[in-house]
Amino acid sequence: MHDRRSFLTGLASTSALLLAPRLGSNRWLAAAEKVREKLTITEIERYEVYLPYHDFNATNLFRYHGHRIQANTVLLVKTNTGLVGAGQSWGIYKVTDKQRRKYIGTSPFNWLASRSDLPLNMAMYDLMGKYLDIPAWKLIGEKVRDRIPVSAWTTSSAPDMMAKEVRHAAALGYKWLKYHIDETQNVVDQTRAMQAIAPPDFKIHYDFNVNSDRESIEPVLDALKEFPIVGRV
Repeated sequence: MHDRRSFLTGLASTSALLLAPRLGSNRWLAAAEKVREKLTITEIERYEVYLPYHDFNATNLFRYHGHRIQANTVLLVKTNTGLVGAGQSWGIYKVTDKQRRKYIGTSPFNWLASRSDLPLNMAMYDLMGKYLDIPAWKLIGEKVRDRIPVSAWTTSSAPDMMAKEVRHAAALGYKWLKYHIDETQNVVDQTRAMQAIAPPDFKIHYDFNVNSDRESIEPVLDALKEFPIVGRV
């Protein structure tokens, strides 16, 4: 009888875990937290990190964006258990006293699926994943990819400089380079210079968010059709 009771208890626990997605992730995670030491946020640390420019394109990038584009903000959310969750934001992200009062003393699980304070929310998911010893993506939904493609990025500049950008990006292993075109540069001349130096499988993503109209852009797009390096516009 005791063995049967143990078996049924185990079966019920297993069934609850299997049905967890159907019951709703909030209820499942709340139940999981109850069986372990309660996780409480105790401190939020903030660091500004300025990534250095490369020498060959530092002048061009600084003229376009100054130091702003170099800035990244790293957030470390500490807890009573010693676990630390990391969040990140491009640019300068300030953590206000109001935000600290909002989060400190609470559980990261309180902020599941929160749509505000996304850099901090990133740290919450990091904490929940570490706490439950599962990848953070399992708290969001089913897995959709094993790898995330990443492209290099730069600003519009003279054709010879664009060729250097392609050479540099390809040497680092990138297959794509994205840049915002500029009305002060000839896109076709840039493309011709990049095509001459690019590996066969290298592509360019053009961002045409400039002060122009469809009638002005369409002839440029037609001229770009002859270059294999053109990937997306």
